[in-house]
Amino acid sequence: MESYTAGKWEIRLRQGQMMGSESLDKLASEVGVKIPAVVYDNSFLAICHKEKNISFSITANKALELTSFEKRSQVLSQGEEITLESISFLPRDLKVAHAKHWVGRTIPKGATFSEDSSVQEIAKIFQSGCDWTYTTPYKGTWINDGNLIFCKTEEEIPLHRLGMDNPILWGGEVILYEDELDDCGQCKFYVRIRAMADCFFALVRFYLRVDHVIVRIFDTRIFHSYEENSVIREFQAREATYDELRAGGFNISPQWSIDSRQSDIVYGHLKIVHCFKDKISY
Repeated sequence: MESYTAGKWEIRLRQGQMMGSESLDKLASEVGVKIPAVVYDNSFLAICHKEKNISFSITANKALELTSFEKRSQVLSQGEEITLESISFLPRDLKVAHAKHWVGRTIPKGATFSEDSSVQEIAKIFQSGCDWTYTTPYKGTWINDGNLIFCKTEEEIPLHRLGMDNPILWGGEVILYEDELDDCGQCKFYVRIRAMADCFFALVRFYLRVDHVIVRIFDTRIFHSYEENSVIREFQAREATYDELRAGGFNISPQWSIDSRQSDIVYGHLKIVHCFKDKISY
């Protein structure tokens, strides 16, 4: 585990190991949903105020809970209400490119996945109560002593303070989970953080590529200036279909689809479908 003191906050970052099958089964039971093939045990980001009873964390468990349709509805913000774990956006459900060929199809009685490989994909796509792409609108978990104040804001994250003229003193990245979606694409949930002399900035990203269908990015940006008693948080959902990407001149190539930086490469070609900013004061 790495740690760093940033202003009055302590930042802790840990990249865990891949969970084995028994641990994955246990996690699925705990969170109550089907989980990805690869989850990194005890990977997390935690940011804790050293003087106040306040902390912010990102964990795979909490992120995966929000792949449940029921859980999403429970924490969806109502009007102006913003709570500790509230979300402001419900992702739309997706199907793989050739799902249209399965509509109305009868699954053979007693068929196993080895007997009919498409049965596995059908089961996953139409799985009851859970998002088969593991899309999560999770923005992190806040824990406090009752003194946190959440409010909507139009205040922008000062991106000019994140440039090369404000050197990064410490930073890191951890992956929390990922999956190849039965060879239908890729999803990945991870977090990056950096600390400068006067502020820190974190990016929490869910990335999804459903081959021949859509690319989706959910970003949560968190910024804190050390002289302020507040944190600015921005959630942004972006996506584009493959047809839209091609029309916009993006090169959908095999090289891109295996590039470890593919989310960064395609990011600027995705359209914003939702943006929500709030300010957390203490």
